Amino acid sequence: MKGKQLKKNLSSWNAVLDVWKEFKVPFVEVRKFDTKLHYPSLCWVYKVNKPGYIIHTSNPQNDTAWQLVKGIVIQNEEVFTAFAIHAYLIHADHRSDYITREVLSILVRDKLAKVDSPHYGYWHSNAKRVLPYVDIGPNYWEKIESWRDWVEKAARYWIAIANQLAVVRIPNFMDSNSQEYQEWREYQKANEEAEERKLYEQLKNKYGA
Repeated sequence: MKGKQLKKNLSSWNAVLDVWKEFKVPFVEVRKFDTKLHYPSLCWVYKVNKPGYIIHTSNPQNDTAWQLVKGIVIQNEEVFTAFAIHAYLIHADHRSDYITREVLSILVRDKLAKVDSPHYGYWHSNAKRVLPYVDIGPNYWEKIESWRDWVEKAARYWIAIANQLAVVRIPNFMDSNSQEYQEWREYQKANEEAEERKLYEQLKNKYGA
């Protein structure tokens, strides 16, 4: 009975989109990879408190970052909204009523399926924590009682991500034909050659010419 009532109240994707737009959620900043600042495998960095400090994240969180750099979710604001809510529902599904979450989840996934049919492939099938940790405040985890609560929580979480973190376009996120990727390969090659010369000098000093 509860599920039927939720479906009646949540009649369309536009209803979800209207609530989301109230919060003016910004896109997450994407930064160019800098060999002096960034590690090639770590894609999330702090913007505030610890500017540039690398965050060690899990594979699902890195998969989220990839979507924000190269995925269909950057197509437009509406697609990003669907992805953002979808990600949050996976990330926080343990915190409240399953039926409320599932009704909204079906609607969001249907929206994604219209523009990106393999929406189920953003993360591996057992992924749970798909978003990085952010400071969200002490009252954030109050009980969720409606689909509107879910959308509001998702919006507030993504606002916190955008305010506190940035995504780095690490080499794995680059277009292999791009100038920045070629620059990375040249930097990597130079480092490898320097290491080889260093090893050669060590062996020469130890064993003689």
